Amino acid sequence: MATKAEQAHAEEVREMAKKARAAKAKKKAKAPSKPTKKAKKAARTSRKATVALETQSVTGQPSRKSTRSSANRKRSDTGLTRRAENKESSSDTRFRESKAKSARVRGH
Repeated sequence: MATKAEQAHAEEVREMAKKARAAKAKKKAKAPSKPTKKAKKAARTSRKATVALETQSVTGQPSRKSTRSSANRKRSDTGLTRRAENKESSSDTRFRESKAKSARVRGH
């Protein structure tokens, strides 16, 4: 069981916490609204994005659950583009295309 001094101290601590919360709420309500971290990030990602952000629906839910970790929540197509370009410009592909061009068509 707590002594009177301990009880008084505990009560004082609780009152100070209440005052601090009230002061913080008052300060927060009075402060001008600044852009949030999310808003700042959205502005940056729209400038740096390789693909456009998905537009929000009326309900605010995205069209699907995003499990991708990119900044703008879309997967970049850079890898696919590079793979296709490399395949088209490979020495093997060039060899096959030139061989097909030089082949004569019989019967014409």
